[in-house]
Amino acid sequence: MGFVLAILASVTLFPAALIGSGSAWIGRGSWQSAVFALWDSIFAVGMSLALITFFRRFLNGGKKFGRFLSRHSFAVYVIHVPVIIFLMLALSGLQTYPQLKFCLAAAVGLPLCFGIAWLIRKIPYAKKIL
Repeated sequence: MGFVLAILASVTLFPAALIGSGSAWIGRGSWQSAVFALWDSIFAVGMSLALITFFRRFLNGGKKFGRFLSRHSFAVYVIHVPVIIFLMLALSGLQTYPQLKFCLAAAVGLPLCFGIAWLIRKIPYAKKIL
């Protein structure tokens, strides 16, 4: 249902938001920006519901690696912002495309966050909180 909702919103609202002059959909109080904001919200919620259903139905195997990720996911959620900020500050001197910096931060940050979460959960009583 969420996927259908996201597709319907994309077929109807997204083209309607792009009607008009140039970049009216970006903001500044135009009706196009209101329609774009509505599409954005419906699409995000619809795809989230669709992905939850997809992963629950097809990828709920319970393998060892998946259980590790599941056990540490809340700790990663709590600590990921400072880790990513630290990585981006560390990469600020790197003269390259921003997209490449993003990919590099993601490739390094994801395992780093789970590694730090694993270490934090090794602290006595931290498992009960995180």
